[in-house]
Amino acid sequence: MKRKAFIFAGIAVLAAGALSLPAYAAWHENGYGWWYDNGDGTYPVSCWQWIDGNGDGLAECYCFNEEGYLYTSTVTPDGYAVNQDGAWTVDGAVQTKQAEQGQQAADLSVTGTYQNSATGETAVFSANADGSYRLLAECNGYVIDYDILVYVGDGMYTDRWGFLCTVENGTLSFVADGMHVYSRVG
Repeated sequence: MKRKAFIFAGIAVLAAGALSLPAYAAWHENGYGWWYDNGDGTYPVSCWQWIDGNGDGLAECYCFNEEGYLYTSTVTPDGYAVNQDGAWTVDGAVQTKQAEQGQQAADLSVTGTYQNSATGETAVFSANADGSYRLLAECNGYVIDYDILVYVGDGMYTDRWGFLCTVENGTLSFVADGMHVYSRVG
């Protein structure tokens, strides 16, 4: 009976921790298409919205249907062309505007090589030219490669599909079939 109570208490603690995690804006895809979570539990519906999804300081304009899904490779109901990524185009050129917020340049202090002390596996966190980041890591015998991570605050980085990693105080961590923690080398 004590074991069941311990397991239940553990599940309750994990659930409470999950509920206290901050929300971040991010792209999501399901069987119906792409949709955008504004980070506050809402999503755009039947509208156009400027989004800087890759953190490069330039926002692209996207159109969402009445169910909140992104129009792609088509002409929207109001007559504007969007490309395969859903971005508004004029004569094939993606239309952009200066983003209102977000990190403009990569913070090089977090880049470098990290190592998992338990497994010896390594991870490299590097900066891309556009101010985004790349994580290339050995993880339980596999290699994971997230090539466009954007800083979202509090030491956290995410991609448009919701992958989240933390880099702070010389430690890099993420969840992929369990928690993985790497310490900075050198």
